[in-house]
Amino acid sequence: LVATMKMRGRLDNFYLDAHDLEIKESKVNITATRLMGCDLDIALQDTVVIDTTTSEPTTWQIAFANVQIGDSRIAFHTANDTISVCTVIENLDLKSGSFDLAKNVLQVAKLNLNADYIRYDQNYEPKVQGMDFNHLLLSGMELSLPSIDYDLNANHLKTTLSSLCFKEKCGFQLDQLSADVELDATGIVIDDALLKTPTSQFKAWADVDWTALVPREQGGAVVSAAQGKSSSGVSSSGRMDVKLSANFSKQDVMYFVGEGLPQSIREQYPDVMLTAEVDITGNVDKVDVKSFRVVMPNMVDATVRGGA
Repeated sequence: LVATMKMRGRLDNFYLDAHDLEIKESKVNITATRLMGCDLDIALQDTVVIDTTTSEPTTWQIAFANVQIGDSRIAFHTANDTISVCTVIENLDLKSGSFDLAKNVLQVAKLNLNADYIRYDQNYEPKVQGMDFNHLLLSGMELSLPSIDYDLNANHLKTTLSSLCFKEKCGFQLDQLSADVELDATGIVIDDALLKTPTSQFKAWADVDWTALVPREQGGAVVSAAQGKSSSGVSSSGRMDVKLSANFSKQDVMYFVGEGLPQSIREQYPDVMLTAEVDITGNVDKVDVKSFRVVMPNMVDATVRGGA
C-alpha cells in the first residue's frame, strides 16, 4: 500500500511522550500524543514502484494513551481521483488503547470526535437531489465510541457506538445513532440500535448468521434450534432474528426516496407518520414472519403473519 501512496502536507505542532521502550521485546508505551494544525493530503497512485527489499514481520506491541488531534484537515484520494474523502477535525480525543502488530489486534477505550465536516465523493457519479450517497457532505459531526475491539486475523469486531450526530447538505439531520455491534466471519449481532431525527425514530435488534442469507442450494446452512453460538457470541446456526420498530415522518421519507418517486406521488404523499413494526426469523429458504405491520393513518393499516 505504501508503494502506491503519495503524501504531502504540513504540521504545525507534534508532541509525543513515550516510556518503557523495550527494543528486544518490541514493546513501547506511548503516554501522550498531540497533533495540531495538520494539513495532510494522501493520494493513491495508478503506477506502482516494485519494492524488492526484504524485511522481517513487524511484531511491535504498542500501548497508547491521551491521543489528541485538533484543528487538522485530512484528505484522501484514490487513483485518478475516482473517490475522494476530506475531513476537518476540530478535536479528536482517544483515552487509551493498544495495538499488537504481531497478532493484528487493536483495542481502543473511549474515542470522541468533533469534525467540522466530512465530505465523500465518487467523482465519476453524477450528482442528484435529496440524499445522494455518492456525494455526501456531513457537517457538525459528533462521534463517541466507548470501546473498540478489532482482531484482523479472526475478522472480529466488537464495538459500542454511544452517540453519532450530523447534518447532511440535503437537509437531513441525525440527532442520535447508538448501538452495540459485534461482527465476525460467521455473522453479525446488533443490540439496542437507536436512530433519531427531529421528526423520526428507528429501533432495531438483529442476530444474523451470514449463511442465513444464502439459499441452501448455494451453500446456506440448515436452521437448527439445537445449534448454539460461536465463541465470539455471534449466531452460527444459519438463522436470522430481526426486530424493527420505526416511525418515519414525511420529511425524512422524502430525503431518502422522494427523488425516486413520480412527481404526482411526491405531491400527494400525506403529511402523516409512517409506522412499521417487524419481527422475523428463519433464513432465505424459510422465513417466519412473527409480525409485520405498516400503518399510515387514514391510508394504510396492513398486517402480515406466517411463513414463506
